[in-house]
Amino acid sequence: MTLQRWAVQPPDFDRTVAGVGVAGLTDTVLGRVYDMSRTTPGGDTLRWRLTRRLPLPQNGVPPFLIDWQDSPHPSTVSMPTVELRDFRAVSSDPAGTSRVLGLLGAPEVPVDPGTTPGLRAVFRGADGEFTVESQALAL
Repeated sequence: MTLQRWAVQPPDFDRTVAGVGVAGLTDTVLGRVYDMSRTTPGGDTLRWRLTRRLPLPQNGVPPFLIDWQDSPHPSTVSMPTVELRDFRAVSSDPAGTSRVLGLLGAPEVPVDPGTTPGLRAVFRGADGEFTVESQALAL
């Protein structure tokens, strides 16, 4: 299992995207904004917007942004869950990465120093705790 991407839902999607653009990071961190939708098995249509960039910058450390618009958040649907116990980034430039994460609406994510950028998450599920980390991706 590999951790590749993560999302942040900023309170004001458009303002956050614009602010990242002003900082000169839109193309390098966010990529483009995509409008998306799908129909649920019950016949409801969900609509959302998200940012997407390939290849992933810094091995997925910067999150993509998502705006659920008027659709219900998927977490409101009953399904099996796991508890997120710890989530952090690794970067050769912790201060710079923390600045970018703050611009993207995730200032509380700790950034550890390391030579290879990446992500690390610890979850607790029915069978106990488990750790998932990002790995360098060959795209």
